[in-house]
Amino acid sequence: MLIVIQLFMIHARIVMLKLFFQLLVLFGAFTFIPLFSFAQSSLSYFDDASIRAIQFVDSKEGWAVGDEGVIWHTINSGKDWERQSTGTRASLKSLHFLSPYFGWAVGTEFHPTLDSVGVILFTKDGGIKWTKVLHNSLPGLNFVKFSDTQHGILAGASTDAYPAGFFYTIDGGKSWKKGEGPKNGTWYTASLTGNGAGFLAGNHNSLATLANFKSLINENSEISNRSFKSSHNNLKTIFLVGQGSQILANDTLTGNSWTSLNMGLSTELTSCIDFNSVHGTGEDLWVAGKPGSILFHSTDSGKKWDIVKTNNNATLNTIFFIDKQSGWTAGEFGTILATKDGGKTWTTQKRGASQAKILVIQTGLKDASPEISAFLGFDKKNIVSNLTITSLLNPNNHTYPSQEDTLSFHLRKAGSATTENYWQFPLSLIEANDTPQKVLENWDRYNNNKAGDQLLRMLTLSIRSIRPDLIILCSQEQTQKEALYQVLKHAIIQANEMANTATSFEEQITTLALVPWKAKQIIQQEFQGKSLCNLNLSEPLISLESNLIDYADPLRFSLKIEANTNTICYFSPVILKETPRNYLQDFEEGLTGINKRTEGPISELSKEKLAAIRSSTLLRKLSQSPLDPNSDPSILLSRMQAMVAGLEDEQAARLLSNIGTLFFKNGQWSASREIFKSIITNYPASQASADATKWLIFHDSSTETRRRHELGQFISLLKHEFGKPGTETLKPAIFVDKFASTDAPILKQTTNDKALPPQKIIIKTPEIPVIKPNHTGEIQTLNNPAEAKAWFEYSLSLENTISAFGPLAAKDPRLFFATQAAKRNLGKIEDAKVGLEDFISTAPTGPWKQNALAELWIMERRGNPPKNVYTCKFTDFKPILDGKLNDECWKSAKAVKLVDWSGLSAKENYTEFKTLYDSEFLYISAICTSKIPNIVKNKVSPTRDLSLKSKDQIFFQIDLDRDYTTCYQFQIDSLGNVIDDCWGDLSWNPKWFFATENTETGWTFEAAIPMGMISSSPATSGKSWALNFGRMIQNQGVQTWSSPAKLPESNDTLEGMGLMFFLNQDAKSIPEAGKAKSSPAP
Repeated sequence: MLIVIQLFMIHARIVMLKLFFQLLVLFGAFTFIPLFSFAQSSLSYFDDASIRAIQFVDSKEGWAVGDEGVIWHTINSGKDWERQSTGTRASLKSLHFLSPYFGWAVGTEFHPTLDSVGVILFTKDGGIKWTKVLHNSLPGLNFVKFSDTQHGILAGASTDAYPAGFFYTIDGGKSWKKGEGPKNGTWYTASLTGNGAGFLAGNHNSLATLANFKSLINENSEISNRSFKSSHNNLKTIFLVGQGSQILANDTLTGNSWTSLNMGLSTELTSCIDFNSVHGTGEDLWVAGKPGSILFHSTDSGKKWDIVKTNNNATLNTIFFIDKQSGWTAGEFGTILATKDGGKTWTTQKRGASQAKILVIQTGLKDASPEISAFLGFDKKNIVSNLTITSLLNPNNHTYPSQEDTLSFHLRKAGSATTENYWQFPLSLIEANDTPQKVLENWDRYNNNKAGDQLLRMLTLSIRSIRPDLIILCSQEQTQKEALYQVLKHAIIQANEMANTATSFEEQITTLALVPWKAKQIIQQEFQGKSLCNLNLSEPLISLESNLIDYADPLRFSLKIEANTNTICYFSPVILKETPRNYLQDFEEGLTGINKRTEGPISELSKEKLAAIRSSTLLRKLSQSPLDPNSDPSILLSRMQAMVAGLEDEQAARLLSNIGTLFFKNGQWSASREIFKSIITNYPASQASADATKWLIFHDSSTETRRRHELGQFISLLKHEFGKPGTETLKPAIFVDKFASTDAPILKQTTNDKALPPQKIIIKTPEIPVIKPNHTGEIQTLNNPAEAKAWFEYSLSLENTISAFGPLAAKDPRLFFATQAAKRNLGKIEDAKVGLEDFISTAPTGPWKQNALAELWIMERRGNPPKNVYTCKFTDFKPILDGKLNDECWKSAKAVKLVDWSGLSAKENYTEFKTLYDSEFLYISAICTSKIPNIVKNKVSPTRDLSLKSKDQIFFQIDLDRDYTTCYQFQIDSLGNVIDDCWGDLSWNPKWFFATENTETGWTFEAAIPMGMISSSPATSGKSWALNFGRMIQNQGVQTWSSPAKLPESNDTLEGMGLMFFLNQDAKSIPEAGKAKSSPAP
């Protein structure tokens, strides 16, 4: 009895404490202050933050979590909801209370350097105090669940350090262990069924079975962009739901025995409904999703389903029932609905808005405009929704993260209330030269051959659900994706009319309980021609304490989209016959009341803030101007530091970081280096310092960046003849030089079948660097050993600096391999070996562990190589670059056959690469057969560093020091167009030769790359580089030599590259995988 009384007294005290804190909030005695110093941090609108998960522990007490770090709490069944202090702005995705006192909430933040970062909150007093645990230690998290008081699971993003993407506890959360398994994209839901068994489900329809806390990804033959979102275990059956009306059941509770349930929906409805959450009690089952105007209910474990209306339009993300009668569902705009009669009627308990005033539509991720969202959402206090039409196509290997999650987080920070991303329309199927009809044809395979109808259906549904007054169409790549833009523009115009007609897609009215709606105006971002209104992006705004460009820059950087170089954003009506007006001004005021954000206190910007904005504008102009290569970067840096003097540390650091990044993208890496060094020296505690430290480690340890510095800093370029491939007769070849673009010279060849005497053809020859004094008068050698040593040592000195930002930053394997490269270049072989052995002992199974094993193998050359190995043999005879590949040297060269990495193209489109080398050149050739060869009759002048025009493209990547982060990348299409870059920088323009030839069976490629252009040391027998070859055929797939592969223009990493060894003609061969042979020393 004493124990019972004590427990009762403890419970009573906690309830009283909860009531006390509610009263403090009610009367203003307690104020939550976010622990952030960015300008964005003060702009939080908690009431319309989307709710992602909800749970009740009894009929009275419950919690709901969501964006902006919100945790809402009720002790009266939801009549009143109060916000608990969390100290985070993360998007909280899941929660689980083991009792009224002990609970967990998890979510995700996105940092520029760390990408997704997991946030774990724990409370032992019912949320009076939430404590962060494992800070900056885990990747982004989407799910938490305990099967009992001791056993629980966390699931979320898969990363290089944590490829399995899940963690588990067997001691009630006191410690969390990483799960084992292959790399995936993002897990959204999971279940533990006992003894480490269970399952995981996530984006791209990925499913994995758990056994002893090890995941085995189930093979999925469907190439799908759909995602599984939620699961429910009623102890007899596990139910799993996802996008596209997916609902599966597993009666075994273990294994991969899933059955699809029939919801009784028409094909038209199935294609536009997304299920986000499933829950229930016993055989009673409820499903919520998009649109939120209806719920699905079953009383017999999913055999039969009824549709229940909610009188709500907002998308619903979560649903929870404490018993058959009492339930809650919640979602966008901070909406919470409740029922007390078993779902017969639903009432609104909380809502931040009922509709969006403005719908901003972008074609894809790169078209997102944080500036527009910030202006309309934060400055003008409108409710803004964002819609992204295209998605990333699943490449069949499930390793891509969720574009939807990334966009949602950053656009929320930009000012949008809600975001939506269609999964039905893959962006990767669209090429720059496609026609509008071709765009739709490419989408047909994912939309029952009715992509045009499906696009109209989806847009109509969105307009009816969101009910905007103004639609804005954005596209940063309008000229590059013109066909896509035109398809979308005309579809929006038509869908807006159809949305207002009850007979258009009438199932949305009759079954989904939506009502007709029409936006009053549709406008588009304008790049050319006359605009009717504009938005000044550089004008200081009181609400932002910044201008729109500076406010959006960190968000653009985190989204990995280009910084905005325009100071004015122009708009014009989509329908030209409309009367000219300033549409943005018309809609600045928006609606009143619940659909208008609360106006905060307004005060003039201080002189210091205005000075900071002016400094930012000057810095931006400075960063966009080419630098004199002979100028002293320290002078530039001193000017910048004077401009940011007086600013808060975080603001100054972020401003300098933005400028450093712009210099980096413009190919002015020395200036970037000085700026990033100043950030970590002067602002060591800032988040920008973590970004800067990581960049400096990559940069200063890289052999490729060293070579760029040697060829581009403090030197002049003089003509010099390297020697030409093919010494007697030089047949058609293209010499690619710094100035070659659309007018690159092509050497002509007579097409007469008669034999011709050898012709001596004079061509433009490469240039090599020569020594020249720098601005201090000091002589810089082409390969300055002292300077190189200082760079490598500096990168190693930053290891402790990055560790201070938490385990997640320190465990990035890219940093480990970067410092490994620096140690090898410094001759610290034993230190490198010890580090490799430590890494191997803790690294999960996967390509990064293989790379570490490969480094040890290179040092010792014993046993089988742990990854793909290829040998490049020395040649005494230079090939003639004509693309025909009939030289004797190519006949004896070893061929590498490409295999399917995604899609199924290799069987009917054979691809092989070969390489050779001599003292002057690296030679590369490729044979590409095609099921349907593209015969080119009139070959036009090729282009450089522009979008490739052919849908059949090859690429190869060269990583000199095997750091698997920085590399040279070359892309060539069947028409002879090329793109070359170093570490993503297109301003790198090496000088090299190549030729392409169209044949009856496909096409061929042949190239000679001067060794001096890419390496400061000669290729010697036994030296090894990391290398990969690839071929991309639109709508068919990707072939590679080694995998996982980094596709051009993707944000993937290079860990899947193979190894290429240079060998003299008389040297022993490096053993192939599975063939143990003796090998020469490295």
